[in-house]
Amino acid sequence: MAELFRPELRRPTILILLANVTFSLGYWGLFAWLPTILVDRGISFLNTLLYIAIGAIAEYPGYLAAAYLEEKKSLGRKWVMAIFLAASGAATFWLAYSFTFNDVMAAIIILSFFNLGAWGCLGRVAA
Repeated sequence: MAELFRPELRRPTILILLANVTFSLGYWGLFAWLPTILVDRGISFLNTLLYIAIGAIAEYPGYLAAAYLEEKKSLGRKWVMAIFLAASGAATFWLAYSFTFNDVMAAIIILSFFNLGAWGCLGRVAA
């Protein structure tokens, strides 16, 4: 563990730790509170579970797309992560201001896809 905080590794170690904490808090915070948020908007609790399940399914193509863009298209982790983070940020705002079934569902799918794709890039950086 001490090796990770040697002078030449200190900065990347701290950045990766901060990114992991931020991803974890953002992802788990969103999906833990999502049913409550959607119920407050008048969406039934059972439908919120459906939204979360469909969002979880959308995560896997996000991982695959990020890996494909990194490796096959040679965009590199930094560019793919930046693109996926920007898209997940936009989807978060879209979700925050969505009240119709179609808007909520689309925002959750896009958010899940890009957020977990970005998280996959981060995992590869740490590996």
